[in-house]
Amino acid sequence: MAIHYPNKVNVNAADLELAIRQGCHPMQQQFDPQHDDLPYFGNMMSGPEPGNTHFTNYSISHVPGRWLNALLNAEDALGIPLDESVIDNLARCTYKAFSHPMSMPQLIDLHTFEPVQTSDLHNLREAAHALYALIKYRNDAQALDISKRFIKTVSKYFNFTTGEWEEERFHLDTGGSTTFTCGEVRTFPISFGRFIGPLVKLYKACGLEEALVLAIRLKDYAFANVINERGDYDVRVFGDHTHSTTAMISSLAQLGEVLGDRSILDRVSAFMENGLREIALEFGWCIESYHRKDHWGEINNTSDMMETCLILGKAGYAGYFQQAERILRSHFLPSQLLDTCFIPDSDCPDHDYRHKLASRSKGAFGFPCPYGHEYEKDYVISFNWDIVGGGVGGLCEAYRDKVTKKDGLISINLHFDHSDADIEVQSPYTHQDVMEILVKRKHPVRLRLSDWMEAGSMTISTDNADAAYLISDGWLYFHGLEDGDRIRIRFRMPLETKHYPFREEAFTFQWRGDAVAAADNKGRRLCYFDDLAEIAQQ
Repeated sequence: MAIHYPNKVNVNAADLELAIRQGCHPMQQQFDPQHDDLPYFGNMMSGPEPGNTHFTNYSISHVPGRWLNALLNAEDALGIPLDESVIDNLARCTYKAFSHPMSMPQLIDLHTFEPVQTSDLHNLREAAHALYALIKYRNDAQALDISKRFIKTVSKYFNFTTGEWEEERFHLDTGGSTTFTCGEVRTFPISFGRFIGPLVKLYKACGLEEALVLAIRLKDYAFANVINERGDYDVRVFGDHTHSTTAMISSLAQLGEVLGDRSILDRVSAFMENGLREIALEFGWCIESYHRKDHWGEINNTSDMMETCLILGKAGYAGYFQQAERILRSHFLPSQLLDTCFIPDSDCPDHDYRHKLASRSKGAFGFPCPYGHEYEKDYVISFNWDIVGGGVGGLCEAYRDKVTKKDGLISINLHFDHSDADIEVQSPYTHQDVMEILVKRKHPVRLRLSDWMEAGSMTISTDNADAAYLISDGWLYFHGLEDGDRIRIRFRMPLETKHYPFREEAFTFQWRGDAVAAADNKGRRLCYFDDLAEIAQQ
C-alpha cells in the first residue's frame, strides 16, 4: 500500500471537545494482548519499522498514570463514556507497580513481564497521577492506602537538605533499589520537582495532609536550590529533559494556586517570562531536549506551559489567558494526529505491534515541530503513548477554564464555543468573526480581551436596551443583563506576521487574531498551516 505524504495535513485548531474525544480513542486501543494487555509506550509512525514497543522503565507505571489522569478527567469534564475494562486494566497495572513492600513504583521485566524490584525516580509523578485519579474519580481505597505508604517512603529517604535520595539506607531498609533513565544527570526537576503537582492533586482529591506537606517541603528545596526569583534557566541545574522543567513549573503553579500564595506564583511567572525562553517559544512549542539540534518538540511540555498560563490567568496575572489561547490554537490543537494518511494500517494479527496502526492511533499527541509533524523528509515520526495522556489531561483543564464562575461573576477566559446551564458562547473563530453570548440565567458577565482588541475595533450590540458595558484592565464587563439576553460582538481581527528566533533559526507565523493563518513551512511535508510563500504567489 502506497503511503501519501501531503504538504499539509487536516487539523483541528478550534474545537476543544473534539480534541479531547479523539484523544481518548488511542488510550483505549493501544494495548498488547499477548502480554496481559500491557499498554504500549514507544511508537514509530514512519521509518523502516513502524509500530509500537514496550519499555521496562515506563510501561507499567508511566503510561497507566498518564492515561488514568487523562481518561478519568475527560469523563468528569465532558461526560465521555469510557470502556471500564480499560480503567480496570490500568488500575491493575498501578497496583502491580506498587506490589513490592518498598512502596515505590517498580519497573517491569520485558522477558517475564513481571515487576522488577527497582524504581525509576522519573516515574514518581506519573505513579502519583494514577493514584490521585483512582481516588478522586473511583473512590479507590487501595489507591489511597498505596498513596499513604508511597508518600511516607519518599519523605523518609529524600534528603531535604542535600536533595539526594538516600539509596543505601533505602536498600537496607526495604530491599528495593532505584535507578534513573531520563536526562544526562539526575537533577531535582527530573525526579522530585515534577512530583509536586500530583501531590497537590492528591491533596485536593482526598484531603491527604501528608501529600500537601511533602509538596511544600519539595517546593522549599526547589526555591532554595533550583528556581531563583529572576526565573533563570541553567541546564546544569534543571537538566536537559525539558518536560521535567515545564512539569516542575506547572507543579509549583498548582501549589501556589491551592495555597493562595502569590510569592510562589510570582516566581513561576518570572520563569515563564525569562528562563522558559531558553527552551520554548511563546506560542507553545518547546524543544524536547535542551541539547537537540533539530525541531522536535513534545506536547507534554506544551500542555504544562498552557496549564501554567491558565493558573496565572485565573490569579489575575495579565496576558496569560491570551497566551494560553494562542498556545491552544497555534500549536497544541493543530499538532494532534487526526490525518493518518501517512501511516500504514495493516490487517496483521491483533497481537502484532503494527496491528491497524493508523486507525488505532488517531487522536494521538507526540513530538511536533512548530510547523508540522515532520522535521525533514524520511525523518522518523514518533508519537510515544504516554504523551497522548499528557495532552488530553491538559486539554481537560482548558475545557474547564474556558468559562469560569466565581462569586456570581461569569468570566469568559478563552474564546472557544461553550455551553452550560448559565451561558452559551459562540466563538468568533468559527462564526465569521462574531462572538455571540446567550445569558441563560441572570449574571454579570465579563469577556477577556486580547491585546489587539480595542474599543474602536469592536462592534457591540445587545437585545436589551437597559444592558450596558464597560472596559477595564483588559476585560469587557456587561451589566444589567436579564435571562435570555443575547450579546453580539463583531471583531476586526488583524493580520500580523511575527518572527520567532530560536537559537540559530527563526520561525515565521502569520496571525489572525490569536489563531495562525499561515506559516513559513519551508517546503516541508505534513504541515499544519497554509504556506506563507504559496499565499504570497497567489
